[in-house]
Amino acid sequence: MKQIMSSEPIEIFNFGRRTYHLLRRSGIETAGDLILAIENGHIERIKGLGEKSTGEIINTVSGYKVAENEAVPKISKQNDIIDYTTDNNDSSFIREKLETIDNAIEELIDLHKETISKQIEMGILHKKIIIAGRSLEYLLKTKDVNRIHLLKIYINIIRSICITEELAYLTSRCSARDLNIIIARYGFSPRTYEEIGNDIGVTRERIRQILKRLEIRISGKAKHSLSSNLGLSKNALVRMQTALHSGEQQGLEITYDAWTHSLIISGLLGNKRIVDGFNHDPIELFISICNLLYREGIHEFSLPNNLQYAIQLTADELPGVPAKKLQVIRELPTKIRKEICRHTRFSGGVQARWLSREIDYELQQTEEILQALGYSKVNGDWFIPGRVELKEELNRLDVMDHSLRKLTQYCGPLSVENICSGIRHAISRTRYPAPTPVVMREILKISGYTTEENLYYWDGNVDEELSRGEEIILECLKKNGCVIHHAEIAQAFIDSELSFPSIHATLNRTPIIEKIDTGLYKLRGMIVSANDIERASNAGDRIPVNMVVEYEKTGKIKIGLSLGILAVGTGVIFSENLPNLVGKWKCVVGEKKFDEIMVTENEIRKLLKPISTLKCDVADRINFTFDTWTRTVFLEKVQNE
Repeated sequence: MKQIMSSEPIEIFNFGRRTYHLLRRSGIETAGDLILAIENGHIERIKGLGEKSTGEIINTVSGYKVAENEAVPKISKQNDIIDYTTDNNDSSFIREKLETIDNAIEELIDLHKETISKQIEMGILHKKIIIAGRSLEYLLKTKDVNRIHLLKIYINIIRSICITEELAYLTSRCSARDLNIIIARYGFSPRTYEEIGNDIGVTRERIRQILKRLEIRISGKAKHSLSSNLGLSKNALVRMQTALHSGEQQGLEITYDAWTHSLIISGLLGNKRIVDGFNHDPIELFISICNLLYREGIHEFSLPNNLQYAIQLTADELPGVPAKKLQVIRELPTKIRKEICRHTRFSGGVQARWLSREIDYELQQTEEILQALGYSKVNGDWFIPGRVELKEELNRLDVMDHSLRKLTQYCGPLSVENICSGIRHAISRTRYPAPTPVVMREILKISGYTTEENLYYWDGNVDEELSRGEEIILECLKKNGCVIHHAEIAQAFIDSELSFPSIHATLNRTPIIEKIDTGLYKLRGMIVSANDIERASNAGDRIPVNMVVEYEKTGKIKIGLSLGILAVGTGVIFSENLPNLVGKWKCVVGEKKFDEIMVTENEIRKLLKPISTLKCDVADRINFTFDTWTRTVFLEKVQNE
């Protein structure tokens, strides 16, 4: 038998190529390693080593023996720790040599452990990375791993320098076209096989075949790197894992820009050329490879949720926006989202304090929701959309835009204060607050309104339709002048097909009509003179009430008066000279009884039906007889003198 030293490489045995490579991949590099593996039965556990190769190894090794003066390490089956002993107790020289080697191994382990700990502090390694089936945190603390194997693990960790080096290892047999296909399929904006094929001029089936080949090749290398074979592969892929864990640590405040910047300045990204002719962003390739590996079931490369949010925002061209924005948006209840949308459509923005009360959220949380949805804080607690699509054509839900353009069409350029007043009328029937002038100025700016000399108007096409009530008021203005009295408006409504109560609904809600004094109205933005105001005031006094009050001994009180337009239209008579008849009264007209009427200090109300029954018109005179004993009032129409 030939004598060999245990330290000699396994090349001395002249094994076949397949057998040789399987042994090397299993960490067997020397004759001593191989003999130990055979003696302890480990040779049969080598993956891929068939019966033929096993026989070849045993038959070959049986023709050799280790030199007698060479110590052969023995492996304890209990804890897999190498025990450097020798069968020759008299060989003190050998024992001393082995102790020296043992001490050197211990020093190397301590040195590498110190280096790894410093890299963890620097952020270019993370203690949660997985290598040899275990976390780095565990490997730094445990004493249950064979020291030789632990040293090899540490060496492989330090051997990997940066992400681009690891990417180059995983894609060493890929062309630039292959990497472009991987990015197209697994990058920021994943595409279908057909879309990718159309870009490079091949069929979708060919793209599927190429991707399948790449997936098998790359995932195979990654699985081998992460296997429980104690990290004896060429590349442990620790830097890629570190980048993912460092991203996870940044929480929901992470932005894609900040994360990539940290990879670059720390040196973790590196600048190794991956493949000749490949010019894409290496970080996007890194993300694409991680997505590919996760799809193949390698969960060590799964992207944390916060990093996925940041990447999605980057795909939406928002690389500087924190990931929490997308999380807030995805978790936001539909009811709240709709409420925010409706508030914006009615008011042009959102008042956070009002919204927080409506949705029962804290103010700070409400503001975070609005910021996540792309709203910007402009004044106080008001937020407006960051970006607004300028619309030439509006739909029925764009309430504020309709009101703004109606103001432009019928009132011309207006000051921001005038516009705010008009919008306040337009949304008065809703519960939404109207914006302040400071907020409105910003809304007009982002909505595309033109300003000249602090007056705003819409410079595009305008074709707003008036309501029937607004048409009646504009006709009244055209007929009577720049300023009109409420009595003139009332008469116009009475003469129309609309009900009289609609006058108040129109005046309260229309943005284009402005009240300038008691009972006086004009078109918003129109300049009027003192003569215009005097004319309208006189128009309201054309029909005096001419009240006459008589007190009878029987306890009855008679009131005679002339009906004005408001009395005929609304059933309410107003006078500062009413006697003290406050309270409810039963009403009788001829033989017909009505519901109770109400008398206040200066008004008689609920007279619409009785006056209609008497067929009264403006300026007709009626008498009220109040019977204070029975709390009944009798109405009759009298002939005008």
